[in-house]
Amino acid sequence: MESVTRKHSIALIPARFAHYRYPVFRLLSNKDKNEFDLSIFADTKERLGIKLANFDVNKTNSKNEEIKWDRIKDIYINDVCFWQTGLLSIALDKRYDTIVYWGEAHRISTWLSAIIARARNKRILFWTHGLYGSEGWLKRTIRIKFYQLADGLLVYSKHSRSLLEEESIDPKKLFVINNSLDYKKQEKIYQSLSASALQKIKHELFKNSNKVLCFVGRLEK
Repeated sequence: MESVTRKHSIALIPARFAHYRYPVFRLLSNKDKNEFDLSIFADTKERLGIKLANFDVNKTNSKNEEIKWDRIKDIYINDVCFWQTGLLSIALDKRYDTIVYWGEAHRISTWLSAIIARARNKRILFWTHGLYGSEGWLKRTIRIKFYQLADGLLVYSKHSRSLLEEESIDPKKLFVINNSLDYKKQEKIYQSLSASALQKIKHELFKNSNKVLCFVGRLEK
């Protein structure tokens, strides 16, 4: 009888189950294409005006198509999340080999959970904006100490990577992953448009032939 090799198991704890991350979460959850099993832990309550993915919020343990997720609760003070319930249990859970935390240093539960996970020889990753370059000495020092808990940092940009390297973070632990765009869907739409169709759209929107720059993101107050 052949032995079945257990797949590497990963617990992913994002800041929220944002709708714009849904395509990325689906790709990460594809068991046929990935050499790991993924479980996502996130709150289901919308905050700060950010739309969440569409799922049944009445269930604490459910599936969003092929995505496996469990509900946890975010606790805020003045719009700042300082605690996520269930993180200590996840660190202690033998099922998970790697834990990917949302890398914000003001989340006290992440500090404690990461320390426990390290003690249990789990691999720790932080998905984070990293450094912006505008932090004061105290905030920068706290963030660097926080990042040093992780085996690796998944950062948004090369700029953040460079700032972290300047703070003596090992470059081998830094991975630029950019942001969560639905690239395949966007590429399909882009390929379906002809040059004449694009010119027509630009003229209808701007009434001129000036060059156009596009920004993908959100504006916050």
